[in-house]
Amino acid sequence: MPRASRTARTGFVGLLVGLLIALSGCSPRPVTGLAAASGSAGTSAPSQTSQTSQTAQTAQTGPNASMAAAGRVTGPAGLCPPAPTPQTEHVKVDYVDFLRWDGRTYTRAASFGAARLSTIPTAATTDLGPDVFRVTCALAHWNDITDAMPVPADGDAAFLVSGTPVAAVKGWPIECRLVARTASGLVVYLADGPNRQALAPDPCATAPSTR
Repeated sequence: MPRASRTARTGFVGLLVGLLIALSGCSPRPVTGLAAASGSAGTSAPSQTSQTSQTAQTAQTGPNASMAAAGRVTGPAGLCPPAPTPQTEHVKVDYVDFLRWDGRTYTRAASFGAARLSTIPTAATTDLGPDVFRVTCALAHWNDITDAMPVPADGDAAFLVSGTPVAAVKGWPIECRLVARTASGLVVYLADGPNRQALAPDPCATAPSTR
């Protein structure tokens, strides 16, 4: 009897251990599979999301961001407004040589003439500061193609070719002067004065250099 009892107990214990092993043997497989799937999704998916986010963030920085959001498209004149519809007013524009940046309009220094400037500012390579932006849309070229007159946006210029780098001028804030690095040389642009009805430079653009 005692031996039989021990055998029964041993058999019961063995059955219990076997059951636990069976349960533990089944459990790791789904857990392992879930962990692998989770690891794949947790590694791969966030990585793709991160890359997409970085790409979107890169695409949405600088002046091109607002222009892309406004529905601009790339064409022969650069990143410009889309082609006009039949309802769009068609007009040929006689542009002054200007560029637009950070909400300000800058006019080519030579365009002001002797009546506004005693000396027409020029620039040498030693006057170049850091690049500020690159021209996105050549409005005069765009108008030649479409006969439409868009509202100038930051990065637009009248005649500068799309992609032209525009830099700061040493000794002046960028709110006052900019210089375009064109194929034919350096071209200085002066910020327009507060009176938009009169073509005159902002006083800060003609102030002495702080250099």
